[in-house]
Formats: sequence, C-alpha cells, structure tokens
Amino acid sequence: MSTNVDKNSAHNSMDALSTLVYTAKKLLKYQELFLVVVTMVQNAEFANLPISR
Repeated sequence: MSTNVDKNSAHNSMDALSTLVYTAKKLLKYQELFLVVVTMVQNAEFANLPISR
C-alpha cells in the first residue's frame, strides 16, 4: 500500500516539476519577445522614426 502511495506522490511531483519547467520556458519566451519589442521601440525613438500605434 505504501509503495503505491509513494509512486503516486513521486508522479505528482514530477508532473508539478514538468509544469513548472514548461511555464518557466513560456515565460522566458515572452520575456525575450518583450525585450525585442522594447529594443525596437527604443531604436525607433532613437532614430526619430514615427511609430504607428
């Protein structure tokens, strides 16, 4: 009985870990995209180009 519970808890913690890793990767991707957009905006402002919103 106890081994079955241990397997389940280990499986759940692995699921939680993989979910955490997946979320972190997604957040990093969005952060990268955000930095690219900010850099583009700053470059456009630096070059005095009109930014169409």
